[in-house]
Amino acid sequence: MSFWLTDDEITELTGFKQNPRRVRALAELRPKVLFRVRSDGLPPVDREQFQGQSSSAQRGKINWDAADEMSKRRTNAFLRPK
Repeated sequence: MSFWLTDDEITELTGFKQNPRRVRALAELRPKVLFRVRSDGLPPVDREQFQGQSSSAQRGKINWDAADEMSKRRTNAFLRPK
């Protein structure tokens, strides 16, 4: 298993395929997601911050609650009348 989230996992987490949008979405996630931006614009995300330490059965699985919350906020913002 890689130290970093894969390209597909970052897409699933943020909902975006373009790196600038991914970076913006990662910066807005709560609880805060730690990442950096490489010179090519790719935002590598450390896999370990999503892994629970509560049981060995959960180790190796990513917690996607942050992605669900971001998706709800984005949907609500889209549906809100301006």
